[in-house]
Amino acid sequence: MKLPPFAAAALAGLLVFGILTDWVPSRWPLSLIQGGVFLLALAWLVGFVRDPQPVRTCWLLWPLAGALLWGLLQLTLYSTESRFETWEAVLSLLTALALFFLASQLLASAETRRAFRRFLAGFGFLLSIVSTLQLATSGGKVFWIFATQFRSDVAGPFLNRDHFASLMVLLLPLALWETLKEKRRPALWGVMAAVMFASVMAAASRAGALLVTAEVAWFLLPFAWRSRPADRPVRTVALRFALTAMLAITLAGGEVLWRRFRDPDPFGGRRQIWSAAWEMGRQRPGLGFGLGAWPLVYPAYATADFGTRMVVNHAHNDWLEWAAEGGLPFALLMLAPAVGSVWLALRTPWGLGVVAVFVHSLVDFPLQKPSLAYLLMVLLAAMAAAQPAKQAAVTSEARPARPMRCAVPLPAANL
Repeated sequence: MKLPPFAAAALAGLLVFGILTDWVPSRWPLSLIQGGVFLLALAWLVGFVRDPQPVRTCWLLWPLAGALLWGLLQLTLYSTESRFETWEAVLSLLTALALFFLASQLLASAETRRAFRRFLAGFGFLLSIVSTLQLATSGGKVFWIFATQFRSDVAGPFLNRDHFASLMVLLLPLALWETLKEKRRPALWGVMAAVMFASVMAAASRAGALLVTAEVAWFLLPFAWRSRPADRPVRTVALRFALTAMLAITLAGGEVLWRRFRDPDPFGGRRQIWSAAWEMGRQRPGLGFGLGAWPLVYPAYATADFGTRMVVNHAHNDWLEWAAEGGLPFALLMLAPAVGSVWLALRTPWGLGVVAVFVHSLVDFPLQKPSLAYLLMVLLAAMAAAQPAKQAAVTSEARPARPMRCAVPLPAANL
């Protein structure tokens, strides 16, 4: 028995719900998401017991499982500064692991993956429009309704413009891929991608602006100097993309981003936080201070007082924070999916955003946000699911097919 097709829709709904409620300070949205993920996992398990099917596996499951076990080891050895926060981190890691496994099974079909990607790209396009308008007119209110403590920088459901930029970094390659591959309406997808691109410029995230520019260049520049007739439609779409992006940026406004790029000290504030995080990691390179405990330990290592100008709950560098909380072994476990995403993105270019967000994590903390971390896990699993199984040259009377593994290059038909 396989889960019905709407199981993938339920997975997409959980991701969208997590993004739209990112601003909520209470824990109930996260609890609903985690409960929904575990219910989906239970439904899959029941279906598998009743009617076993080949299970898609990938080596990326092992470092993710290792990260979960590392948190449990910290709890067992009482090596965490906050058992509550470490239990919360372990639960989040368990959810991410379940999402990766579920997405590997639910998105095994090329048709389902394509519909899933197109839905997420369309959602990103709509949210980019809302977020850009909200930045200009809401005065810091989420969706013009819910007041926050901020007067600006509130982009859609995100209270941090860099986190909104990370979302667009994840979703923009999905629209760019459709721009190149859609035969009937490539211009429509190009316009959607251009609007998403412009929304990052309007949000004035410097790292986000650089990353989405690099994504656009990766997809479109290879066609700029080719003279083959087959490439002419792509060049036309690329030109339309450029014109639409320029118009959208003009309307949305890029003055704030330009001023931020002219800042003589672009890492002001972050530099002192990074120094403290580095010292924390150097003090406990083995087990670390405990997953989730960084904001509790940081004040003892802080070298600057930012007053009310900046609330330091994270290291603004996920890699340093992981090293401080879990030691060098945990940081290496988290490095494995990042390296694996590069390998997968070379075969599934629509997953380039996963690589870009891991890069963004060097100067910010997008993966400390469950909504972004869970979306990244699902896209990473979809990339892995797109890799075909190794096929043995045997007859139908031979042994059953082995579980699927993301281990060989990807033909175009499986994208």
